[in-house]
Amino acid sequence: MLVAPQRSKSDIERRLAALRVRRELFTEVREQMAIVPDPDIPDELDFIASLKIEDKVSGGLIPFALWDCQRDLVTQLKDNSRLLALKSRQLGVTWTVLAHLLFLGTFWGDRLFLIASQSGDDAIDALHRLRILHASIPLHLRPEMIKNNTEEMAFANGSRYESGKATRRYGRSKAPYAILADEIAFWEWAADQFASLDAAERIYAVTTGNGPDDYTHKLWRRAEAGEGKWKTVFYPWSAHPGRDENWYRLNVIEAPEPRLAHREYAATAEEAFAAPEGIYFQRWSE
Repeated sequence: MLVAPQRSKSDIERRLAALRVRRELFTEVREQMAIVPDPDIPDELDFIASLKIEDKVSGGLIPFALWDCQRDLVTQLKDNSRLLALKSRQLGVTWTVLAHLLFLGTFWGDRLFLIASQSGDDAIDALHRLRILHASIPLHLRPEMIKNNTEEMAFANGSRYESGKATRRYGRSKAPYAILADEIAFWEWAADQFASLDAAERIYAVTTGNGPDDYTHKLWRRAEAGEGKWKTVFYPWSAHPGRDENWYRLNVIEAPEPRLAHREYAATAEEAFAAPEGIYFQRWSE
């Protein structure tokens, strides 16, 4: 029978001290490596600015000239593993998050990215946008595409993108690196769906408001109170460089449904989460 050798207390303490030193050195080296830029990897903002996006007005492709709010969003995406981005409509937020995911999959391989959308059509459109972005990557940086269909894109480096409707258990059996949860305020079973997706290393939830006291509003309030691991950012209607007070008057104040327009093109987070009816009675009558 083998008998484990007896060690003195001082010997054990010396070995533990040596292990602690080795662990500290390993941590220091790892941190130093993390902050040293790889010369083969471009700056992310420069990479995104080299891409092209679809112009809704002309239907053609235009350079992805980043606005200030989009530049800020890229920083938020890099700095936070759980980000709830509340926004006014048509600020290019979804395009920006997709470009960020493309950057992560282009220069790091073997990563799974999920895009969960409120509908099947939106899921197909998300991959369509990714294809446009991928095709505009400078040729010397562009990863080879080895799979491309209505549900999935895959690169030769092992990174792949899957897009689908946010069903109650979408993504539960997968191990994604990052997830774009698009328009989560309009998901049918948001609480159950987020429980399925929570194993991901990074989750970016992007949405306009859909009224008070839903799952998204509760998540926002908790994060704003400093509870949990979620961080928040809000981009108002005025973050669009082409909008001014005259635009706001025509599109919001004088809109056919101004109360709904105030929520769609919110100036504050509170306005984004307001009930579409606003004040419950437009005029009082006994």
